[in-house]
Amino acid sequence: MKYLFLFLFLYLKTEGQVDYPRICFEKEFVYSDSANGEKAVCSYIPTGIISFDDGSKIISTELTVRFPNRFELDWRNNDYRKKIKNYQTKEHGSSGTVFCLDSNQEKTWELIFKDEKAEFIKKFNDSSFVVVGTHINLKHVWMALISQKGEIAWKKDFKHKRQIFTSSLAVHNECIYLLHESRGTILYHTKPNTVKKHRFFETSENDDLYLMKVDSKGFRKWRKAIDKRKNSTSYGDQLFVTNENIYLTYSHIGPELELNGHTYKSSKKLIMLNLTGRVLKNLKFDGRTLINTSGGLLYCTSADDDTLNFYRGDSLVKNFVIPNDIKRFWVNGAFVMEDQLVLFGSNNNNLGVLLMSFDLKFNLNWYWIKEGERLIEPGGYCKNKNGSFSIAAEKWKKTDNGYIRWIYVNELEKKGVTQTYRP
Repeated sequence: MKYLFLFLFLYLKTEGQVDYPRICFEKEFVYSDSANGEKAVCSYIPTGIISFDDGSKIISTELTVRFPNRFELDWRNNDYRKKIKNYQTKEHGSSGTVFCLDSNQEKTWELIFKDEKAEFIKKFNDSSFVVVGTHINLKHVWMALISQKGEIAWKKDFKHKRQIFTSSLAVHNECIYLLHESRGTILYHTKPNTVKKHRFFETSENDDLYLMKVDSKGFRKWRKAIDKRKNSTSYGDQLFVTNENIYLTYSHIGPELELNGHTYKSSKKLIMLNLTGRVLKNLKFDGRTLINTSGGLLYCTSADDDTLNFYRGDSLVKNFVIPNDIKRFWVNGAFVMEDQLVLFGSNNNNLGVLLMSFDLKFNLNWYWIKEGERLIEPGGYCKNKNGSFSIAAEKWKKTDNGYIRWIYVNELEKKGVTQTYRP
């Protein structure tokens, strides 16, 4: 009997109680269109969300609109040209949009950028925001400064090498910092070979990483190379700018010298630069996510099944055993409120969205997960002036004509019902 009491004591002792947030608003936004009497198959994917002090929110999206019956048209029919033009006008191979929700969560305006994906969005000041993305032909990235009312102050294109891709975006003191990848061509042989009177050079592609600074008028101030090693590929990840330094993380895949020769390896790096773009530190950063707080930089575990570690520098600050209903989580980033640190990401191998709040001593305040019958993937998170949190996520389902995707938005109050959990 005493062992039974001991077991119950240990079981109850390991339980914890947290406040489970309450959903105060949720709504779905679907993009629909038609041409020639045919309903389009649309993908409406959120890529980011920001909020303003008046309660309005701006959501950036990636839009795809297609008509499956377009390719069944008979070119011999008299109305072929008219119908194909109708399809082409409404189709979007990979376009971008930004739309505004007012304080009542109603859509008030939407801008569509045809063939230009809207991949990142950040507040510029109290009345405007910046959105950037990649053109569908990969020949340039675009950047626009837009007011809260949907008026475009300026829109610029930036080219670099043969192809260019956006990786991350940051805004600080009305200056814009863009981390991007540029794809160039490596020439292996300087002397041309001749085959059947045709001259050619042996070449290969190489993906390099660059950081670019743009002023408030859209003019480039400088561009600095972060990693341009040959025979390698670099993928940008996080980007933060403070009053003193710039911090960025990226992954590098390429040949690394081992004892047994050259082997391809993947590694993650943390780079610290000054505000002029000069590299100050280059550190290994495998398996971690960068968190920018008022008290300095923190790191945490990027992904795991049951534990979450917090680091400050090289020192382990906290080892936290997560609740057992959070499975295979990924931490995408964090934002800081007055008295708490909120991590956001995905749960259960991207089958749900996840929020976890910790106090200043890294004790769990509350957590929130959302899963459903349809796959839910996180698209963006933001904090609101009234202390609530907003989430823009992607839902999708399979139809006979392919997958359709739409946007799911909700708002959470951090104080809800008390929940008991077990690590």
